[in-house]
Amino acid sequence: MTFLKQLERYEQLHQLIRLKATGSPDHLASKLQISKSMLYVLLNTLKVRGAQIKYSHSKSTYYYVKPFKIHFG
Repeated sequence: MTFLKQLERYEQLHQLIRLKATGSPDHLASKLQISKSMLYVLLNTLKVRGAQIKYSHSKSTYYYVKPFKIHFG
């Protein structure tokens, strides 16, 4: 995966989590065109950077527990 493509995926993932519009892990991985295992790597990387991410089974979406900003510049 190229560096720019990876940044795009992080931005897209961040937006979907922020909007609480990810869907299930399978659906989200499909949206991002990555494997489910790669999705978990991306989520873990955000968590290591301070994002508090949870998954709601009732709403079928990931969400931030506290507001989280990611900077790409």
